[in-house]
Amino acid sequence: MLWRLLCLILVHIGLCDSCLAQDSSNDLRPTKPNSKGSSQTWQYGFDLFRSLIEHQGILPIRDANFVLEHPKESLIVALGANKNIARQLPSFAAAGGKYLYAFEFEMCDFPGLKVVTATVGATNPSLRYQAQRNAMKLNSIDDNHPLTFGISSLVVNRCGWLMPDAVHWQPLVWLPTNGILPIQSFGQAVAIANGQHADVPIQSLILADSSMLSNGLIWHGDNVIFALNIVKHLGEGKQYVYFVVDGAPLGSYRDGVIARDLPDSQLPELPPLDIEPPELTGREMLAIANSVLAKMEDTNFLNEKLVNQPQGLTIWKFRRIALLCAAAVWLLFMGYFLLTRQHREYRRVPVNIQQPIYAFDKNSQTLKSAARQLCKEFCETVAGSAEPTTWKSEDLAARLQGLGISLTSTELTLLAKIVETAKASKRKGKETPELKLICDTIGQLHSKLMSAATMS
Repeated sequence: MLWRLLCLILVHIGLCDSCLAQDSSNDLRPTKPNSKGSSQTWQYGFDLFRSLIEHQGILPIRDANFVLEHPKESLIVALGANKNIARQLPSFAAAGGKYLYAFEFEMCDFPGLKVVTATVGATNPSLRYQAQRNAMKLNSIDDNHPLTFGISSLVVNRCGWLMPDAVHWQPLVWLPTNGILPIQSFGQAVAIANGQHADVPIQSLILADSSMLSNGLIWHGDNVIFALNIVKHLGEGKQYVYFVVDGAPLGSYRDGVIARDLPDSQLPELPPLDIEPPELTGREMLAIANSVLAKMEDTNFLNEKLVNQPQGLTIWKFRRIALLCAAAVWLLFMGYFLLTRQHREYRRVPVNIQQPIYAFDKNSQTLKSAARQLCKEFCETVAGSAEPTTWKSEDLAARLQGLGISLTSTELTLLAKIVETAKASKRKGKETPELKLICDTIGQLHSKLMSAATMS
């Protein structure tokens, strides 16, 4: 059934544009649509809006007394001149019911609301919709309200305006502030809902124009989104709907013009779902591929696709490319710098008393640093202290002799020079031959220490 409904909507959708293409002397809808309905006046009905309600699982009821007796389960949609049911809507909402009311050439009293049914016309051509004087696209919308969320514009036709107070009602859609007549309508509300606070449940919606929900206008602007929001929030938790137009209650949309005037023979039949596609031979598949390639060449598909692509770089792409180029240049510079730079400071040569340095170039400047470090580590090992003030040649000689190491007079003299070299600053130092002799002496003393340690 849903498939048939969609097909019929597509068949009649062309009537919408023909309706809106009339000149300004004619209107987008008649003042009194034919209640019986015909294919010529289908665009003035509300079959599509009724179908949205029924597809929410809400059952249409023609009995007004039934829905008035069961307000918590019921929704009332009254469009056009419906003064009798309008008088009962405030008490119906107070008992837990929800309703949508759209005025049509008739005054009605609501608490805290003044209704003006005079037709608003656009004197500014830029405000007219499809060059129709009485049709306008309204852009002043409260998009924070659930009923108008996601809506940027609504199309209305021959609408009046509403003058609500700030206690009972919240305006949702407004008329322009200039360029329309009468001037009393400047900035007035077209749609209002109950309550002024977000925590107030939505129970009622009043419109100054019912045609925005008609078959002919529901496709224009964001009217269909507005209709979906209405069904979602007003139909939530409801089981029954009383849909009345100009005092005439309507049943299911399936009984309307959309399904009655078209015979079943005009509806396309659905193919069986269990049909499997036929198997193609290699020659057939090759012919299909060649045909596709030939059509792509004829239509110049690839070039058209490239033409539609943006040619300029966006600012974030430009910044990313510039950053990558700067990083690449920096890496190249750092690599060149590391490969070509010369060390201006001599590296500290790690020397250990157990691994003495014997072979140094006599003309090497590194010998001074290495000999000084070697003397320091030798003094620290023998004296047992890293404090230079405790390094004295007499104490070191006594410690060595206490370990059973005999020292010659030459070694005693060189031991004093070892202490002197260990305490010397970096700028001061002995000549290279003397430093070589000191290193050799430390090596000999180290050998004696190792021998004494082995014997003990």
